[in-house]
Amino acid sequence: MSEKNWFYAAGIVWPLLVDAASKRAKLSYSEIAPHIGTNPLSVGRALSPIQDYCLDSRLPPLTSIVVGKTTDRPGSGFIAWDVDDIDTAYKLVYDFNWNGIQNPYSGFGPTDTIDTLAEALVAEPDKCRDVYTRVRVRGVAQVVFRKALLEAYGNKCAICGLTFRDALEASHIVPWQSATKAQRLDPRNGILLCSLHHKLFDAGLITVSGSMTIVYYDPIMKDHSYSAIDKSLTVDLHGRMISLPMKKELMPDVALLDVRNSQHGWIKSDSNLEMSKAPR
Repeated sequence: MSEKNWFYAAGIVWPLLVDAASKRAKLSYSEIAPHIGTNPLSVGRALSPIQDYCLDSRLPPLTSIVVGKTTDRPGSGFIAWDVDDIDTAYKLVYDFNWNGIQNPYSGFGPTDTIDTLAEALVAEPDKCRDVYTRVRVRGVAQVVFRKALLEAYGNKCAICGLTFRDALEASHIVPWQSATKAQRLDPRNGILLCSLHHKLFDAGLITVSGSMTIVYYDPIMKDHSYSAIDKSLTVDLHGRMISLPMKKELMPDVALLDVRNSQHGWIKSDSNLEMSKAPR
């Protein structure tokens, strides 16, 4: 790797760590370095995607078993566990059945990164199945999917316009467990939402119609005692257009919206908003 791709390197390092864990052993940075063509000081950059994956997936801190030769402790880049209690981290890693966890970066080629795969989804959404074959693990796939939606929607919640990236989430129209492999990464099966509107969307309390308008289940405010902020974030948005992706090819798929809305009890009506909530 002339220009290091640390996601690709992580795919090489993962089985080394799993093998060491199965033997209740540790690895030094200098032992790992030759496998990825780098120096011991740079090994932490290949460990970083693995550490992030374990944190996001709530797995034991697998990278804790990579230690300095002289210190016998993880380096300064290790943040997945309190180093003052590192023996507990080792026990968790050694006792865990890593054979039941797929290598999250095994499908990454030498030029594949989270950014390049997300860019591919945005550029050619019809090829999302090809990307899925390289991103085989749900946690990593969702990171790629979110990155693609951030790009597609210009880092803005489609419903309220919030632009704080840390609060923006990739919402699937057809949920992951029900989606085909292609749909799981298809930007047209997603809408970028803030965490609040994502929760309301998943609960079926707010939705998007086929004409891309926001529909709230209680526009006349009969089911809730609304504060001013409640109203501004729900009722006042009812009937507005969502913020659409910058490329029309990435707009939410109307057929998928229709399926989802039907499953959540939304019914077609004669109003301009097209839908209303079926009685609960």
